[in-house]
Amino acid sequence: MTKQWGPFTRPPNLLILLADQQRTTQHMPAHWVRQHLPHLWRLMQTGVSFSNAMTNASPCSPSRSVLWTSTFPQINGVVDNAQSANTSLQPGRIPGRPLPIGTLAQMLASLAPAGVVYDIAYKGKWHLTYGYQGTHSPQSTGGGGIAPDQQQANGAKQASDNAHIAQTYGFSGWTSPDFGTAVSVASNGAYTLGQGLGGNDDRVVHGISYSSAGEVENARQFLTRHATQRSAQRQPYCLIASLCNPHDVWVAPVQYRQTGYSNGSGTPPWQCGHFLEISLPATFDQDPSVLSGKPAAQLQTAWHPGYSKDEALDYLRFYAYIETLTDALLGELLDALGPQQRADTLIVRLADHGEMGMAQGGMVEKENQAYNETLLVPMVFSHPGLPQGESCAALAGLIDIVPTLAEICGLAAPGDAYLIQGRSLAPTILAGAAGVTYHQHLFTNPLTPLYALVEDHQHHAKYVVTANGTGWQCELYDFRYDPGSATPWPDERSNLIPVDGLMKGSRAGSDEQQQLWRQMHLALSDAMLARGIPTPSAWPEAPPGA
Repeated sequence: MTKQWGPFTRPPNLLILLADQQRTTQHMPAHWVRQHLPHLWRLMQTGVSFSNAMTNASPCSPSRSVLWTSTFPQINGVVDNAQSANTSLQPGRIPGRPLPIGTLAQMLASLAPAGVVYDIAYKGKWHLTYGYQGTHSPQSTGGGGIAPDQQQANGAKQASDNAHIAQTYGFSGWTSPDFGTAVSVASNGAYTLGQGLGGNDDRVVHGISYSSAGEVENARQFLTRHATQRSAQRQPYCLIASLCNPHDVWVAPVQYRQTGYSNGSGTPPWQCGHFLEISLPATFDQDPSVLSGKPAAQLQTAWHPGYSKDEALDYLRFYAYIETLTDALLGELLDALGPQQRADTLIVRLADHGEMGMAQGGMVEKENQAYNETLLVPMVFSHPGLPQGESCAALAGLIDIVPTLAEICGLAAPGDAYLIQGRSLAPTILAGAAGVTYHQHLFTNPLTPLYALVEDHQHHAKYVVTANGTGWQCELYDFRYDPGSATPWPDERSNLIPVDGLMKGSRAGSDEQQQLWRQMHLALSDAMLARGIPTPSAWPEAPPGA
């Protein structure tokens, strides 16, 4: 008989709750999660959270490719948001690799223990395949999701997309069309939004989606169906509920009214009440001399829009507000779990990447940099039989989710069947706060391109190298974590090395920093090589030592 993991006596159900663009609450009031994100808080109190969990890539599509395949974007090919067939995720064999790339769903289907058949369903934002976006313009019903006119619009395409995601990626029960994919506002509304005039998050959780004139089961219906199955008949499931918010922050601070978040009468909810407790991060105000020491790529207007303090506060408070909307919807799914279902289910709470939220001189989004606001994301494993309310400070990445769940579900040697570049966190979860993982975290934005390495053991540093035309600019920051501090991580305000040092041969301000710079550059290069990430054109040699 196969030994089961942790508290389970058989392969568990998996309920994976994914938010988009949700950072950890580095700059929020200390009580914010407990009081205003109560469902995230209850998961944290009924399991193990990773305080230094990070995305391994940005933006959305590259980060999701890492999450569902445990391979880096430069390996799986999703080096940009899925804007063409060339940037769509394509599982299977790739040149020069002995093992194929597979998704979590494909591994659950092909490697589960004998007699175990997972019911696998993906509900919500996918953003890994070009062409899944809807071409029609359904109207929001305001609370029940997409209106019935979706039933007649492009039904054949929706049916084709739903079949394609099942056949190509192994995820069935999808709720097409894709959403959260456009950064534009239609004249009559933004239909890719999670809430507002989109209503897409609502339809995923408890609303209506159609395919070829048939209704597609929503996430809450999926859980209810499984709860009614008799114990003797029950097979495990893997349900992924992937919401768009708080990605809708892109319509702030000037477009939320026309996209349905405010009707223009009265004060919007994020401009009153407890949202007024939120203040700007300490790094919002930056001296120009400090900003001049940062790579040019992150200083573009798209990421440094130059909002006034009032606009910046409105942006940040709107972001907090839509986080509460996401939390409430995911709470509906938690409440749908009956007692027996809860005992049989591991709940995993994640986000694909973070959001700058006005830090570092008023930055927004998640592009062209590797600050903590972009990297750090919620990662919680919840079950009554796990250590309760414990936080593990060891490094962890989205790239580790597939091997972790593979071990927890008892899959047969997934690393022998598929290319896997992450490591299982399963033993760490059982150890709770005392758990250990590894000491280097590799992050990349392949579009910029940008490469970063976090080292938390010997050097306690973060090193970032960003493309600048034909050259490379660099940053070096302290990386330490003090959970007892009001600001647990260093603020990364001042670059410790000359930003153009790799191009101009200039030196750091001290021998100690110079030596650290050299060691971190060598470590970053070695980490890329070890993962098969091709060396970029004109990649620089390490700077000289002290």
